[in-house]
Amino acid sequence: MFDKLMSKEMWGLFEAFSEKENEPANIVELVTRTVPPIARLIGIHHMNLKVDVPRDPVRSRNRFDFTAFDDGIEGKVHLCRTFYTRGNGKVEIFATTDTQEASEDFYRLAKLLFTLCGRVITLNTLDNTVTTDMLTGASNLIGFHKKAGKYCEEGVIDDYALFFTNIKNFKYINQKIGMQSGDDILRGFVKRFIEVFGEAENGIFRLGADNFVLLLKKDQMPDLIRFLKTFDVTLPSGINMHIYFKAGIFLAYNGCDSSDLMNYASTAYAAARAGKSGDFVFFEKSMLEEEIRTKSIMVAFPQAIKQREFCVYYQPKVDAREKKLIGAEALCRWKQEGRIVPPVEFIPAIERFGRIVQLDLYVLDRVCSDIKKWTESGITPPRVSVNISRRDLAEPELAEKINAIADKYGIPHELIEIELTETVGSDEFSMMIKLIGKLKEYGFAIAIDDFGSGYSTLTMLKSIKADIIKLDRAFIKDITPDSVSDKTIIRNVVNMVHELNIHIIAEGVETAEQLEFLIEAGCPVIQGYYFDRPLPKEEFDERLTEPDYYKERN
Repeated sequence: MFDKLMSKEMWGLFEAFSEKENEPANIVELVTRTVPPIARLIGIHHMNLKVDVPRDPVRSRNRFDFTAFDDGIEGKVHLCRTFYTRGNGKVEIFATTDTQEASEDFYRLAKLLFTLCGRVITLNTLDNTVTTDMLTGASNLIGFHKKAGKYCEEGVIDDYALFFTNIKNFKYINQKIGMQSGDDILRGFVKRFIEVFGEAENGIFRLGADNFVLLLKKDQMPDLIRFLKTFDVTLPSGINMHIYFKAGIFLAYNGCDSSDLMNYASTAYAAARAGKSGDFVFFEKSMLEEEIRTKSIMVAFPQAIKQREFCVYYQPKVDAREKKLIGAEALCRWKQEGRIVPPVEFIPAIERFGRIVQLDLYVLDRVCSDIKKWTESGITPPRVSVNISRRDLAEPELAEKINAIADKYGIPHELIEIELTETVGSDEFSMMIKLIGKLKEYGFAIAIDDFGSGYSTLTMLKSIKADIIKLDRAFIKDITPDSVSDKTIIRNVVNMVHELNIHIIAEGVETAEQLEFLIEAGCPVIQGYYFDRPLPKEEFDERLTEPDYYKERN
């Protein structure tokens, strides 16, 4: 009798319910609809279920404690069965009846209910997996489109703001503290967001790596910005860290769809990442045109590298006293469809998409190839500086890659000068120190570009064993007969650098007045339009074979 009823009633009702509208069944509704006819048949007066199963890494567990059946009669015999699931989950089923004889049927019913609950949990887990990031418990991109799309269809998206956010230097954080601790930071961020802002109306969505989208009411924006600016974390290892964020912000309006929301917020984030308007940037329509240009560059970039459309120009470094070329800086240009594209039009895009290290190493490769050709043709090559972007600092084994390129062409390392831009943050500064240490072990000269514009000039001089300092052009451009303060600063900087046994170069020199002052101040090595603009290799070859060029010019 029980087997027949179990098959006909229990499984039939379960299948009908679980397939309703193709949605996974809810445990409470399933049990309260299917248990009563069975309970009455086998003489059970009251049945209660306690369900405690894991849900995801950051949210609280799924817990249910509910009455499945109660006929109002107080049973004399109390029965209980307990079942355990993965992840320390537990399902407890309690019942009362008048006689112990009903216990066998109850145990069979309890086992069946546990099986059914397991199937419901599995269905819900599968549904949850589709829309949830399993590392952090945040919703994923599918979950975002599902929730944001619903708000768009209901016409309430006008109440919301969208933040496309990313943790600054997270790649370096992973290298510094380990990927497991990095994962702890991501989980902690999601957990704290849910605790502070909730997820009934708001939402946090992980797109991968350390990229998140945050959806919340517009009136909560100041609270969220404050939350991101003051986010500290204590890791299980005991390490305390302050986490910095960049974010693009879009104030949604009715008429948008979920794809528009994502596109506009990510466009604003691109501006924040480029450092144009701070770490938190609001979307403006003008950003879309720039985004289109940026994406077109990145589409063309792989083929341009393959076809060697990027070429190296050389800007001479000149000893102004001797009127002698003593070195050069390698600068990248892009020959695209017969046009020379200046760096300002493509470097920021390549940096943003994390491909700048590929371009920098490409330029180094071309420089080493040119130095080898000069040597083979009997020309004594000057030392050439090659720029390494601050975005390259987190590249694994960067020093080893630079060394390998020089060795591939058999280039003496003293002919290569690695030029690094003075950094703007303490994490970058730490990475720079490590990179410089390795490069100097390999015998490369180190130049610090844009000296005086970065993180901490005096700290840098103290901590970094640089060979050359390049005085930022901002110091040079304001030199006039009346610029007493600028001249005083330059004289003192030059004296300080000389006392540290470091060479100094002035860049951006364009006038005879600037040149005359720099020579008088003790900085005769200059780079700038006064002597030469960046030259194509063919023209620079001529400079190398005409040592008296600068003397004739003056």
